[in-house]
Amino acid sequence: MRIFLWTLYIFRAAALLGAAAFSVYGFIAAGEPGTSGYWRLAYAMVFVLCLGLLWVLARSFQAFRRA
Repeated sequence: MRIFLWTLYIFRAAALLGAAAFSVYGFIAAGEPGTSGYWRLAYAMVFVLCLGLLWVLARSFQAFRRA
């Protein structure tokens, strides 16, 4: 059971890191002329959301290790 939970943590962390990297790329790409500024705001909000979810995942991982 523990190996299954470790695998879930790894895949969740990889998915969140990938989403954060994509949002950084989108933030940079949204700086092109003719693109609405709301796209940059949306990508920045997704990045902040990914960081928050990574923090929650790290906290649950610490609680899992203590148990």
